[in-house]
Amino acid sequence: MQLNDPLKTSHGRATLNQTTTFNITDTATFTRFSEYLITSSNFTWLLQSRNLRVNAVKFPVAKGISFNKEVTLNGLSMRPCLLSVLT
Repeated sequence: MQLNDPLKTSHGRATLNQTTTFNITDTATFTRFSEYLITSSNFTWLLQSRNLRVNAVKFPVAKGISFNKEVTLNGLSMRPCLLSVLT
């Protein structure tokens, strides 16, 4: 996945509101991944980026910044038997 446009800030805050295209090359693995998201009560997503360039208004440009963050989100907690009825 690659973000199309650079992030911009306003009044010291940045909002991440990006749309991008995912190319799924392994449908079997993506199916297992999707099933896990649907049937779990929560899941942890690892967000990573390397070699970021940050330009803040009155500060020098920072280059080579890495980002590594785990975010836990709620899943749908659907029972597998309901999932088979919906598909």
